[in-house]
Amino acid sequence: MTGRGGTWSRDGVIVFNNGPGPLHRVSSDGGTPEPIGSPAPGIVTWAFPSFLPDGRHVLAYVASMDNRVDGVHVLSIDGSESKRIVAADTGAIYAVDTGHLLFVRQAPCLRNGSMRRDSSRTATRSPLRSEWSRAQCPA
Repeated sequence: MTGRGGTWSRDGVIVFNNGPGPLHRVSSDGGTPEPIGSPAPGIVTWAFPSFLPDGRHVLAYVASMDNRVDGVHVLSIDGSESKRIVAADTGAIYAVDTGHLLFVRQAPCLRNGSMRRDSSRTATRSPLRSEWSRAQCPA
């Protein structure tokens, strides 16, 4: 089994990937990990979760058998909702200080418009350095 990322909320919830299939959650106090929802048909895995500031949703990369599904999704940690927000080739991180979503699509790093207001649909491109494990875009 190969894990593909994890994230820890301020409320003591850990969300992680432990191989193909759904993300799991567990209390930082311990306990039995529980799957978050059940993957839709064709979804191979959820990976690289990252908590959003509300502590109830995570960003995660979805790999599937359908290119229209692949990309960064926002997922409720209770498993009640999931929605693709952008086509991407990696997980994404939310930059709290600027409100931007950082992700990689076909090698360049992209900085999406602010999530705090209506997304501008514009992106800033910059070369990706292979030694970086996460997409990092210059300002």
